[in-house]
Order: sequence, then C-alpha cells, then structure tokens
Amino acid sequence: MAASLPLVRLKTRSQFLKIAAKGRKFVRPTLVLQAMALPDQDQARAKRLARVTQHQDCAFVGFTASKKVGKAVDRNRAKRRLSALAHEVLPSRVPSGWGFVIIARAAAVTTNYDQMRTELIQAVTHVREKRYPEKPLP
Repeated sequence: MAASLPLVRLKTRSQFLKIAAKGRKFVRPTLVLQAMALPDQDQARAKRLARVTQHQDCAFVGFTASKKVGKAVDRNRAKRRLSALAHEVLPSRVPSGWGFVIIARAAAVTTNYDQMRTELIQAVTHVREKRYPEKPLP
C-alpha cells in the first residue's frame, strides 16, 4: 500500500453496479461505502477510461447521490464534499486495485466536514480489516 496512491474515478454504470452487486457495504449516517477488490480486467478498463498508464498502481472511486439527498444543488454539493474527503482519506488507507463507491445520504449536505471524515475513516477501516479478503471475490 503506497502512501500517495492515486485515485481513478469510476465513470460507467457497469462499474458502479459490479461493486454494488459483489462488494461489501458499510452504512454511516452521512454515507454508504461499497467496496471490493477489482479483478484485473476491470482495473484495466477503468485505467483506459481515465487515461492512466496500465502499470501504475491506483485505487478506484466513484460518487453518487440519489434524489433523496435533495435537489441538484444539494446532490452536487454532497458529491463534492465526498470527493474532497476521499482524496484526503483514501490514498493512505486503501490498497491498490480496490474499487470504492461512496453514496451520499441526506445528512451529507448539512453535517460538518470533520464528522464526515471520521465516518469515512470508520467505514474504510471496517471494510478493509473486518470484512474483506485481499483477493477479489468470485
């Protein structure tokens, strides 16, 4: 695990759905974290879409917010806050080759940044240490 692991954005619906279907999730009041170790072919596709060299180690992250969060302004604000948190928290705490989907909940719009940071750290720690093998799920 590198200290400055780059994050590559997940962009396609199929990438989000694969992590939702096969990955594990951890729910906090402001966010839901879904995670799984991505198979090599999925890593290669995500790297091609993001124009990252194939031999570079990286983690993959995507953000989403449903209409339950609020109107477009609120959803975009929640996703921007989650993106900033992910770039602060994930590079030093996740191994290469993992995919994460962070789903905003309604409280993500009004909760203070430090509490959201604590919740994301708890979620990453839970998923990494207690629920996940290092190998991809079948």
